[in-house]
Amino acid sequence: MFVRWLKKEVFDIYQETLGLDNHIISKSIVHSPHLSFCVVDEKDDLLGMISGYELDNSIQVTSLYGRNNEIKLKLLKSFIQSAQDKSIQTIIPLDDLELLQTVGFEKYADVIEYVSSGRAVAFNFTTNHAKEVNNPNFFQIAYKLNKKILGDDLYEFTSNDMVSSSSLNLATNYGYLHSRAMNKDILITPFLVEDMNYMDAEKLLRGVLHYRGLKKLKAYIPDIAEIKELFESYKFEKKGKFAFVYHGDKPKIKLDNVYGF
Repeated sequence: MFVRWLKKEVFDIYQETLGLDNHIISKSIVHSPHLSFCVVDEKDDLLGMISGYELDNSIQVTSLYGRNNEIKLKLLKSFIQSAQDKSIQTIIPLDDLELLQTVGFEKYADVIEYVSSGRAVAFNFTTNHAKEVNNPNFFQIAYKLNKKILGDDLYEFTSNDMVSSSSLNLATNYGYLHSRAMNKDILITPFLVEDMNYMDAEKLLRGVLHYRGLKKLKAYIPDIAEIKELFESYKFEKKGKFAFVYHGDKPKIKLDNVYGF
């Protein structure tokens, strides 16, 4: 097995067969090539890969795929060395938690995957409701809340790399919700709301349900009762348990304001 730089042209060959988040991985390889690695065998067949997106204060792991734990460990060690002591953050399946702990990761929060059931939820969505969630200052609101809630400057990511051709941007004065296609699903990411503005979170969730119709929506949320209750009230169902983990400096994320990572 050999560890190599992951080039975009290599990822393009395999992306349709891996079932990963192709949009953010492609953006990560271009933006942070020093954080993109792959493991190949003697025939140059792909055995695993890892990618990351570097922000001002942290690095977000945007993919980790390996055919076995030995391959994942090789990738993680190369990634950590390349990060040069900068804080690393990611969301992983609980099955991978013990593996990442062996290379110094710690759990920050429990995360739950919620998926819309496909059952219609009756609610009014008028022209006035549409105006409330289509604030023209979407990007300015996103920049402010990213820094305040996530503790990092996501200006470049939000401006250049978050949005895809399938994106739907919704915002009120106190929150924003971005969604885009990921394989056959619609991924809600991110979904942030100011303190004490639960009603704005509900407006934004109604908005994405209205505009996305009966498409399958997916969100990764912190294990917080109020946030779970909102999603469950609109027929979202728990599908998986995950963990938000970090390596290095502990994050300062305001989890109560995160309705979707």
